[in-house]
This record gives sequence, structure tokens and C-alpha cells, in this order.
Amino acid sequence: MNLPSDAEIARARRLILLVGGGYLIAQLVAFSLDRPPSWDEAIYLSQVAPGAEPLPFVPSRARGITFLAIPVLQLGGSLLQLRFFLIVASAAALIASFRAWASIVGFGAVAAALLFAGAWPTLFYGSELMPNLWLALIGVAATAVLARRLARGEGRYDELIAGGLVALSALIR
Repeated sequence: MNLPSDAEIARARRLILLVGGGYLIAQLVAFSLDRPPSWDEAIYLSQVAPGAEPLPFVPSRARGITFLAIPVLQLGGSLLQLRFFLIVASAAALIASFRAWASIVGFGAVAAALLFAGAWPTLFYGSELMPNLWLALIGVAATAVLARRLARGEGRYDELIAGGLVALSALIR
């Protein structure tokens, strides 16, 4: 397997930063931050919003996704502030997830990040308190960590990091 050069890896990582910034801006431009929550999102929000009566929560729901909302809502933040927080956090998670691939596939990681970030569901759910985008980004990162270990043979704790990411996805789901 031909691995990318150090120069290609560095350029790919810088380009992924640009993709993440573009993803953040696209979310801010394309979707209103003060839109009302969907029914599913309202159920998740009701679990952690101070003073809200919790809506029925069935076992098929992702209880752990509410951990993303707790820091904002428990400090008195509004839905608008939560959406902005989620936009910034999803852009940071996208950057981190795809930068991990740069040392394995170089500019392929940039192309993958661009395709992923440009998809409508990715843009829409970046500011929603819903689990699927977060699980996808964690999966991308966990797979990259293991792929790096297999391709490069480096990364002393890669198995533990990948296991931790899988555990995080189980917590969210």
C-alpha cells in the first residue's frame, strides 16, 4: 500500500480544516437557528431542559445524545444557543474525524470530508439534537484509528482509542 507523503498529509489536514469551516458556515447560512424542534428532538430536549416536563422516553431512543445538550441547557442557554453550540461541535467533530484519515489516504480524506459535509442530512442534523450524525462521525474516527494502526503499524494505544470511541458511540446510542 502506498501511503501519502508527509507533505501531502500536512496539506490534506489543512484542507480538512477549510472543509470544516465551510461546513460550519453552510449550516449557519442554510438553516435558521431559531426553528422549532422536531418531535424527536423535543423528546430529547425535554429530558434535560430545566423546568420541562419529560416527554415519554421509550427504550429505542438514544438516551446519551442528551449529554450534548446538558452543558448548554443547564447553564440557562436557549434552543438557539444550543443549536449554535451543536453547529460548532459538529464542525469540530467532522474535522477531527476526517483528519485522522489524512495519514492513510491523503487527499482522499479531503474528498471524503467534502462529500460528507455537503450532504443535506449532514448539514441539517449538525444543529439538531439527534444521534445519527454523531454516531457516523465517531464511526469514521474509530475506523481511521484502526486503519492507521494496520497501515502504518504505529500508534501504541490505537486499539484503546478505537475501543474508547466505540464505547462512546454505545453511550450516545
